[in-house]
Amino acid sequence: MRLFAPEQPCLELRIPATEDAAEWYALFRDTRVMEYLGRPADSLAHYEDMVVRARAEYEREGFCLYTVLANGEVAGFTGAHRWLNDWGPVGEIELAWRLGCAFWGEGIATRAAQQVMGELAEAGHQQVFAVIHARNRASMAVAQRLGMHQRSNYEARLKGLNLPVTEWVTDLYHREQNPSQHRYNDDSS
Repeated sequence: MRLFAPEQPCLELRIPATEDAAEWYALFRDTRVMEYLGRPADSLAHYEDMVVRARAEYEREGFCLYTVLANGEVAGFTGAHRWLNDWGPVGEIELAWRLGCAFWGEGIATRAAQQVMGELAEAGHQQVFAVIHARNRASMAVAQRLGMHQRSNYEARLKGLNLPVTEWVTDLYHREQNPSQHRYNDDSS
């Protein structure tokens, strides 16, 4: 019998800093992390570009793929971005998460995504979606905990591969919140 629930890690979301690219690259080189993306981790340059794009998107949109810190340690990213691929719901806001294996199973992706969804709702956005590989049960469980439901199933062409995916969607609702509790920081400036 468990008498005490395990402590949840203290989470912080921040606008990605330049050095986060190397942290993401190290976390995502594990083949288990990339299993459902149909490819190995991209190069360090890819993650450096992701940081630049995330920072620009935050300036333009007010949201991005944030670096997730769990107890002060980079755990991966969670956030939102406009879908720009030539397949799927172009222009809609995708909610996305990717964590290193050491951070799986602790509720980090769910808690971080809930925080992002709350901020998006506060900003007046109506809906988010997620594209999840059809066999990625863990991410589907996160989507369900976030109140998402399946919208469609299809094969997505990604970097020369056809991947079976499920598109999940949920409406966002305004919630009461103290505006002084702004959760995102930018330590890199």
